[in-house]
Amino acid sequence: MFNRICISLIRKYQAGGGGNRFNVDCNFEPSCSHYAVGCLQQHGFWRALTLIKSRLSRCRVPDQVHKIADPVPIRES
Repeated sequence: MFNRICISLIRKYQAGGGGNRFNVDCNFEPSCSHYAVGCLQQHGFWRALTLIKSRLSRCRVPDQVHKIADPVPIRES
């Protein structure tokens, strides 16, 4: 249930222009919002929350020249 609510909110954020509305360009590929949706879909709410928090804490390089490839980790069985 939390997953669907979070994904819905993220999709609204993306539909409204996402970071472009705040004049922000994500340093990562995929963008943080797409990464968050992927984490929620693959890992469930609590694990995704940890992964998303970790990703956002690394997003502090304002003059990043190249995008950093950081895909959603594969779920361990």
